[in-house]
Amino acid sequence: MSELDWLRLISKSITEDKLVTKRKDPKNRHWEFEKTPNYRTWELIPSQKLDKGKSYLISGTDSSVMNQASLIKALHEILGDRLGYAIDFDNWFEDFSYEFKYDPITEQFREGSEANNPDEISKLKFWGVNKDERPKFKWITPAKDETDKKKLEDYHKLGYSVIKFWKNRSKDTEWIFITGTLTELRQNCLDEMRTVNVDSKGSTSVGGFVSNKGKPKVVLYFIEPLADVDPGYQQIEARLSFRLSDLSERWDTPNLENLTLADIEQLAIRIKTEFNTPTPYKIRKGKITVSYRDKANGLESYSYFYNKQDGIAFYQKMCLVAGKTFNLKFCKVTECQDELSAYPIIPPEEKVLGETVRSERIRPMGDVYFFNSLLFLSSLTKPIPLYSQVEGLFNASDFDISKYKRVPE
Repeated sequence: MSELDWLRLISKSITEDKLVTKRKDPKNRHWEFEKTPNYRTWELIPSQKLDKGKSYLISGTDSSVMNQASLIKALHEILGDRLGYAIDFDNWFEDFSYEFKYDPITEQFREGSEANNPDEISKLKFWGVNKDERPKFKWITPAKDETDKKKLEDYHKLGYSVIKFWKNRSKDTEWIFITGTLTELRQNCLDEMRTVNVDSKGSTSVGGFVSNKGKPKVVLYFIEPLADVDPGYQQIEARLSFRLSDLSERWDTPNLENLTLADIEQLAIRIKTEFNTPTPYKIRKGKITVSYRDKANGLESYSYFYNKQDGIAFYQKMCLVAGKTFNLKFCKVTECQDELSAYPIIPPEEKVLGETVRSERIRPMGDVYFFNSLLFLSSLTKPIPLYSQVEGLFNASDFDISKYKRVPE
């Protein structure tokens, strides 16, 4: 673009406000009229879309006004690229509504999407729901034919935008207000999707943004036999857990099945089968971190194992107990490259209250065995024993919920 074309473009975005003729200089000396300098004041709108009609005043001679406008335009684009406010929100939201799988401008699926061409878009899930149930929004702005100048000025004084946001565009009455700058609006929209969405068939899934908080929690306990404990050290323990993502302790929760005593009994039987038949299951504790993260199915756990095979073997059993399919892609192994320095077998000594004591072991090595399992429900005062070598197997017919209920104040 030539300099002349650039100046023509700027001139289209500004309108003349008033012409001021200055008859005196700062020292109050009069000028001859033909030598009197003329200053023009212009209204400038750097971006019609971003500023939504709000204008800014610049003044000076004709040539200086063009220079100022050029500088303002350049600063607007430079800062817009760095701060992100120049991103077209309407285009971004359209991309966001498709969970960034489908580019609405090029009309092409991004690499890694599940479909191969635009005709297959109906088969995809966006934010865990069908295409017709993805998010939508609407700007809250003065009407396009608004003529009340006071109302327009009050709107611009806010300094932020407000939108109506639908998490599911098929439900017209279920919307909320979201506010902030354009950058904040984008983040707030993403935050709103950090909960489980439900499609018309009742399935729950949200491409990674899933909350299992408050769902029934199962904890498995493992401990080192006293006979194996080294003198001067505590027993080595392991505690691993998962949640029942498909069941709810609060009956009639939408899109979740009710947790029943029969469910608890079957869960206890599976725990006994996998972790205490014929003998208590052994975990070899070590210094390698093995984790399993399948959040959509309530499986998020990690522990320190002797090697990765031990960790994988344990998580395979945990998935069987949870009634979920084990998938190796959810397993992650982290190994320190200098274990002896990071986790010494014999910990160093340190001073405590003036006395020399041995510091606590970090990731000690040893064998721990299954000995107990509990079910935690947020509505009850204490956990429900599922299976242990001491209390045996949970029996639905013997369960008395009054022992677990909160006493009314």
